[in-house]
Amino acid sequence: KTVSEVAIPAGDTKMCLEMTAILHYLSGTKECCIRMVTEDVVPLFVRLSYMDMEEIKLLCAVTFYNFSLYKPIAAEGLFDALVQLSRSNENDRVLFCSRTFYNLSGYPKGRALLGNHRVVAPALADMMRSGCEDAEEIQARCAVALCNCLSSFSKKEDLLHLLEAGIVHDLIVITVLRASRIETKEVLARALFNLLTRSDTRERLTREEFDVSFALVRLSRFQSTELSYVSVRLLYNLSMEGELYANKLLDMDAIKVLANKAAKSYAPDEIKFMVAAALQNISHVHYCRTNMAQSNIVQAV
Repeated sequence: KTVSEVAIPAGDTKMCLEMTAILHYLSGTKECCIRMVTEDVVPLFVRLSYMDMEEIKLLCAVTFYNFSLYKPIAAEGLFDALVQLSRSNENDRVLFCSRTFYNLSGYPKGRALLGNHRVVAPALADMMRSGCEDAEEIQARCAVALCNCLSSFSKKEDLLHLLEAGIVHDLIVITVLRASRIETKEVLARALFNLLTRSDTRERLTREEFDVSFALVRLSRFQSTELSYVSVRLLYNLSMEGELYANKLLDMDAIKVLANKAAKSYAPDEIKFMVAAALQNISHVHYCRTNMAQSNIVQAV
């Protein structure tokens, strides 16, 4: 038998706890940890994670984190196990699940694996709303994992699933309202921006029921060069298709937003260049020119 096929003693939770604890302690060193992953110990922990005992669940969460430190781990049912472990109000358990997803998303292979499992993105969003004691770190870790995870979404149907499941709306609310650190907002803003890079779903994402574009423009009010860059880049991209998105740009008061960004003394030259280019593109649309004249844009420029 391989380690993954070891039978879990039925009804003997004390023995299961002792076995889990011993294996957990062994995973604390790099050499042992790598050997345990190589010798197929991960599937055993996947099965142990479903045991109805908080101490075992916590040990499994921490051990998965240890496994993820050195290489991308993959085993049947691993992501489902991490998701069920993360559905908790236990601070340490949620924290180590967020750290594991964060580590896995840093590997190209891990990023692809996360992107192929539709249960991951909703779980990351749920953890960011958990309200645990270490909420700030949990949000920060999940934000990076989510951004990396979404970057690997190459299929239109995966993105449509996020829309229909309400994940995009949740992500907007977390980014604008719930995330407490500016750094976390910056990472999530990049994730939202990346969703708009697909031409075949961009128009739907700018509709009122989702409106990723308006959320990014709202974020520009924070004193952050990164958030300013993302919002201005978005407006510049939309201005490249001025006839299609002219009404949306006017609804978002894009002309005023762009003028304000250009007027900031701390605005980098790259942002000012994109502002100028966006205003030029918008000015090609007839009824936008009228709006620009009425908003004293000439003086601002």
